[in-house]
Amino acid sequence: MRDGDQVLLAVRNDIRGWELPGGQVEGLESLEEALEREVREETGLVIAVERHVGTYRRTGFRPHVAQVFACRPVAGELRTSGESRALAWFHPLLLPDTLFPWYLEPLRDAFVPDADPVEREERQGAAAIWAAAKIDLRMRWRGDRPTKSAPAVNSEGASCEVQNPSRQRTRGSASESD
Repeated sequence: MRDGDQVLLAVRNDIRGWELPGGQVEGLESLEEALEREVREETGLVIAVERHVGTYRRTGFRPHVAQVFACRPVAGELRTSGESRALAWFHPLLLPDTLFPWYLEPLRDAFVPDADPVEREERQGAAAIWAAAKIDLRMRWRGDRPTKSAPAVNSEGASCEVQNPSRQRTRGSASESD
């Protein structure tokens, strides 16, 4: 989710590292409905989906298809949940060093104004597993704090992702989402 020049990132309760809010499609939900529900559950924010940023097919470690959307907050109050232990707004040039690396390309794509949806394929092998493990350990060591260069938390923006039972994920990035 995004607002202006800020993007909302979350840290889950299981593996520690900054990522776009999101989750799985349930039942007969559309991708947008799942995204709206997941973001509300994880962040307390009600969003409006603005555009489809892209489809990211990931193979190797934890294969899935992530659908990333641009969205913006329209109501609600930012708060953590049982799924998200931390939430913070970041400027795209000041992303935390503990952002999972597979979110960099979707975030770059999300900040291209009026772009058509992209389709990308990524292989996540041993390097992705190692990167995630190092980030998780660094976050636990630091006590989940963002880097010192990160801007203050505000309530002006966000990003998101959702996964359906067929391993489809939807991530959203307001005004622009794995």
